[in-house]
Order: sequence, then structure tokens, then C-alpha cells
Amino acid sequence: ENTPQRVFKGNSSNFVRVSRRGRSPCKMSRYLSYSDPGIKLCEPLRLKEPPPRLGIPWLTGPEDSFKEYLSKRYKGNSSVWCGGRFATGQVWPNAISTFTLTFGPGAWYFHSLLPIVRPGLILTSFLGISQCVLAAVILVTFFFASAMNPGIIPRNESIPQELEQQMDLRGVPRHRFLKISEITIKQKFCATCNIFRPPRSKHCSFCDNCILRFDHHCTWLGNCVGLYNYRYFVVLIYSS
Repeated sequence: ENTPQRVFKGNSSNFVRVSRRGRSPCKMSRYLSYSDPGIKLCEPLRLKEPPPRLGIPWLTGPEDSFKEYLSKRYKGNSSVWCGGRFATGQVWPNAISTFTLTFGPGAWYFHSLLPIVRPGLILTSFLGISQCVLAAVILVTFFFASAMNPGIIPRNESIPQELEQQMDLRGVPRHRFLKISEITIKQKFCATCNIFRPPRSKHCSFCDNCILRFDHHCTWLGNCVGLYNYRYFVVLIYSS
């Protein structure tokens, strides 16, 4: 267990001590606990335990706090579908070009080259079966990596009132530091989404969204790679 320690507030930086205890009711809203504007500085704060496994996000869908924003108040550059389960960025020309350049040669391979290497029915040989399975994996992971919601964080309409006394000379709330499991993390305020970004999150200038556990924006997929679709992206890279 983590024991809360002393918290310090300096002239230019704010420190918040975070302790992980208790039970976590939700898997995604757990990340929003780090962005709470009502966190009192210089006081230990006990957050929940790490969230449970994500499961199957495209089947269960986002939680209510995320779904309400994605369905009714979304303002980013991505196109959101199915109640926030899917979000596509630059479908044309990025995703379509990648699909064409990848699966065009793949179709030629199955139609012209594989029958020469292994005459007869493709599904009667180990080589043919393994190639079909690999092609199916690439198709599925490409779809989910390019079309799944990577983890869009709901934005606020304006700067929360709790932060009005913490502005810098630019009129933006000063950054603060979270100390989680004895590790100090700098937490910046996103002036576009009007939120303190959770750890490992970043605002994507292409999609105009703050993404949970942002890895990078993949121009080949036309979408960000984040918490939701990272596993599919990794499988796609290795299988391709």
C-alpha cells in the first residue's frame, strides 16, 4: 500500500500527493480522477485502485460520462460513430491509401503467386491455411486500429471556476505536479479542451482531441493510437 506523504506548493508549481486505495467502479472514468479541477493543493488525495481490464471496448462501448460527450457535445475533428465506440480521422487519403497499397498486393499474392508455390486448393495445405489466417488477422486489426475510438477525453466548454485563481500571465491555469507511487509527474493544462490532461495523455493537433495514453498519431491509419486501439495496432505491425 502507498502511504500519503507531505505535499508542497511552490511559487510557480503545484504539487498534489496521490494515493491509490479503495475499489474502482469504472475502467475509464478512473483516468478522469487525475483531471479533477477540484483537487485541493497541498493535501493528500486518495484515488481508487488501478481500473479493471478494458475488456472489449467496441462491444461494451464507452462509459456514460464519455458516451454523453461523444454523442451530443463532441467538437473534435474526428468522425464519431456508434455512440463513441468508433472514431475515424483522416479516412481519405490516409486510411484508404494504406488499405489499397497493402491489400492490393495481398490479393494478387493469393490469386496469382500462392497457387504457383502450392498447387491445388489453398485450404488443403498448412501454408495456405496459415496465410489465410494471417490475412484475416491483418484485415481485422487494420479495421480496429484505424476506426476504433483511441480514447477521446471529454472537453469542457470553458475553464473550470475552481482554477480561476491559478492563472498564469497567459490566462491559462498553471501546470501542477502529481506524485503517484513515489513518482512525480508534470500535469499540463490543455487550453483547447480546458482540462488537466491525465498522465500519459496528449492533445493531437490532427484530430483535435486529448487522447488517453496517447502513443502517436499514425498518418498511415489516419487515426491516433491510444488506450483503446493500441493492442490492435501492435498486432497489425507484427502480423504485417
